[in-house]
Amino acid sequence: MEGKVGKAKMAKSKSYNWGIIATGAIARQFSIGLNFAPGAVKYAVASRELQKAESFADEYGFRKAYGSYEELLADPKVDIVYIATPHQFHTENTIAALKAKKAVLCEKPFAVNAAAAKEMVKTARENNCLLMEAMWTRFIPAVQKAKEMVEQGEIGDIRMITGDFGYRTEVGVPDRIYDPAACGGGLMDVGIYPVSLASMFFKEQPEEIQALAEIGSTSVDEQSAYLFRYKGGEMAVLYSAIRTETPVEAVIMGTRGRIKLHAPFYKADKISVVKENEERIISIPYEGNGYEFEAIEMMRCMSEGLLESPVMPLDESVAVMETMDRIRSCINLCFPYD
Repeated sequence: MEGKVGKAKMAKSKSYNWGIIATGAIARQFSIGLNFAPGAVKYAVASRELQKAESFADEYGFRKAYGSYEELLADPKVDIVYIATPHQFHTENTIAALKAKKAVLCEKPFAVNAAAAKEMVKTARENNCLLMEAMWTRFIPAVQKAKEMVEQGEIGDIRMITGDFGYRTEVGVPDRIYDPAACGGGLMDVGIYPVSLASMFFKEQPEEIQALAEIGSTSVDEQSAYLFRYKGGEMAVLYSAIRTETPVEAVIMGTRGRIKLHAPFYKADKISVVKENEERIISIPYEGNGYEFEAIEMMRCMSEGLLESPVMPLDESVAVMETMDRIRSCINLCFPYD
């Protein structure tokens, strides 16, 4: 058993003013996570309705509230902007923030498709601004521990990965999950997690993809499964759902053993290492809700003058979106933005 991670340390003690665009559920979770990120100052929040922003600021401890995104981006004291808007607005909001010379942490999935992701990356590089996809799972200590063990050869060469993320909700609740115009469905909402995890561990995109889906009455995938084959014969078996409860686990299988990320794998605080039929459990709990670690990484990159994170590189965010596009092509899942 390993000790509690607690409040992780940054490379430097400098603090940064955070601004949040949008006030939905993910913004609320991220705001809680900031309480456990040393150096994070809850500075400003923006909504299209000032009353919502003011209520959010009061509840979560932000100093300023704005009734438009433009006002927040014009505030010179905002250092980092967290984009918490729905999927279809990520590109527009991110590009606006980058043109305002702000560092940006954009919620996953990074964009609606690879073409939009490329525009975001291009804008970041043109403006010399830090940009990172908020794939928070990558920064969770237990996931980082599993990655470290794999890279050290603990389980030999990786041959297969399994991963899933599914939950059940009623049709239309919430509306965006079932709305093609909001890029709804299991793949975009939660399938991105196992897809990105496979990219993280294999360090490449699949050579071949096969996928199946159940497209529901609202024209989004209510459950879907993805089979990847890589150039060395490695494979990934992944699935996601919005109408089906799944184990929400991930297993990395190698030539000398396997590592399991315990449920829910996207914020795991425990992993199992199985070798020669012996299981070793490693527990790595943390104090916050898990969102703090991506914020800590953003501030580390800021303090070190980096324009992208080596943990979630921009080219990989684009490559993962290309894989998502290929999956959607397989299951005939189209959005208005394609």
